[in-house]
Amino acid sequence: MKDLLKIFKINKPHAIKGEVKATLLINIKDVEQLVNKVMFLQLPLLYQPVTLIKITLTNHSYILKFKEFNNINEVLAFKECYLLCQKADLELATVISQEDLTNFKVFYQDVVIGTLSHQFETKAHVVFEIQKTDQTKMMIPYIDEYVEQIDLIQQKVILKKVI
Repeated sequence: MKDLLKIFKINKPHAIKGEVKATLLINIKDVEQLVNKVMFLQLPLLYQPVTLIKITLTNHSYILKFKEFNNINEVLAFKECYLLCQKADLELATVISQEDLTNFKVFYQDVVIGTLSHQFETKAHVVFEIQKTDQTKMMIPYIDEYVEQIDLIQQKVILKKVI
């Protein structure tokens, strides 16, 4: 299963049609490339293949619909599970995995303010922990309001706003 990449974390069921609410774990330019792909639900002791047929963006998460499930009772067990995709199905140039960002330099108003030391997931979104140049720590949510750009080539994170 080394050729699989965690794409979504399923938070909870959504509505009665077998849809789930999920948090995106990677930065991907076009989530629509995942539609009609065979993906895998990471359940205790097994990986269950599923076909993702619909992705809908909400405020801070996504609503996912699978071909195999048609009611809420079928998806209740997937709460807090991960949805994985085969790396071969993705255009890896369009994907930024959260793990790849550790040790990136963090800039605000064209000045280095620190280094991204850790990131973790909350119910709402991913949060960056930044080790500032004055050795204090700062937390920034990974949302458009705060993060302007992530440059993979120069290994830097550019912030729009700090807390």
